[in-house]
Amino acid sequence: MPNLGKFVESDHDSAPLPTDMSFDKITTDSKAVVVVPAMSVGALDVVPDHRKSKQSEVVQRRIRQPFSVAEVEALVQAVDKLGTRRWCDVKLRAFDNAKHRTYVDLKDKWKTLVHTARILPQQRREEPVPQELLDRVLTAHAYWSQQQAKQQLKLQYHQPESCLLLYNSTMRTSSRCDGDEKNLG
Repeated sequence: MPNLGKFVESDHDSAPLPTDMSFDKITTDSKAVVVVPAMSVGALDVVPDHRKSKQSEVVQRRIRQPFSVAEVEALVQAVDKLGTRRWCDVKLRAFDNAKHRTYVDLKDKWKTLVHTARILPQQRREEPVPQELLDRVLTAHAYWSQQQAKQQLKLQYHQPESCLLLYNSTMRTSSRCDGDEKNLG
């Protein structure tokens, strides 16, 4: 290697080097020049590389399995009975032995079925689902949406906040009356 004197050329700014540095330790694939005073090789510690290899980062993912028509039939039947808010119960009722289906899979499939039933047949991309099943999906979806709306209305009328407002206004009225009695007596 040629003697470069006190400077080494690189893509970065030049840096002065001590004259007693050994140049045969520098490799050509280095990205930066590090100044290391002369010392014995035994004095250097080996630092392990903690970066994981690409192979160890591979996570085992589930293989996507499309729903069969029989599974769609079972899903529609279970949702028809149980509704769209009880996916764990749907899983237990219709897919208890299907370990490859989670309740989230069932919820997502139902959402997709509702969307598929609402669009034109020419726009559908997945494996064809019989129109009779899609009609049942729309019927069940409409029924359970209506039930959910009724439940929300019922909850709005029985809110504790409205009771508290009524209670507070009653208390203010009675407090005024009590205060008036105290001032009179």
